[in-house]
Amino acid sequence: ELVARLELHCADVRALEAQVGVGEGGLAPCDLLVGSGFADLFAPAQLTSLLARLCPGGLAYLPITFAGATRLEPAEGGAGSVPSDARVMGAYHEHLRAQGQFLEPQRLVDAVCEAGGALVERGASPWRIAADAPFHAWMVDFLAAGTARAMWASGWDPVAWRWRVP
Repeated sequence: ELVARLELHCADVRALEAQVGVGEGGLAPCDLLVGSGFADLFAPAQLTSLLARLCPGGLAYLPITFAGATRLEPAEGGAGSVPSDARVMGAYHEHLRAQGQFLEPQRLVDAVCEAGGALVERGASPWRIAADAPFHAWMVDFLAAGTARAMWASGWDPVAWRWRVP
C-alpha cells in the first residue's frame, strides 16, 4: 500500500530551513521541493547547502530560473538623455545582481551535480510579452523602476525611456 503525505509550507525558505530537524515539532526533510522562480535567488554553494538540508536524496523541481536575459523587440537605440533599451536592460541585470539574484543557472546545475545531485530535465521557459498584451505596460514599469536610480546616477532619463516604450 502506497501512502503519501503532503504538506504545503508557504514561508521564507530560510525560516523553513531553520526548522528542519529542530527538536520536537521540527520539520522532517522532504522528498520533493518545488520552488518556482527560486533557484536564482541563491549562489551555487547556498543552493546546494539548502537542498541538502531540505530534501536530502529527494527531488527538487525548480522551474522558471532566470538566466539573465531581458530584451525588448524591436530594440530601440537611445537619443540625447534617453538611454537605449540595451543600456536599460544591462542596468536591470546589474540591479538584480546587486539585490543578490544569481543569473548563471548553469553554475547552479554544476554545483548541484558536484554535490551528488543530478539534472533530470531542462527546458527553456522564455517569457514573450506582446506589446499589446495587458501585462506589457506593467513589465515596462517594472523595468523602469528597477533601473531608475542607476540610470539617473549615470545621467540618463529613465522616465523619458519609460514613456518612449509603448
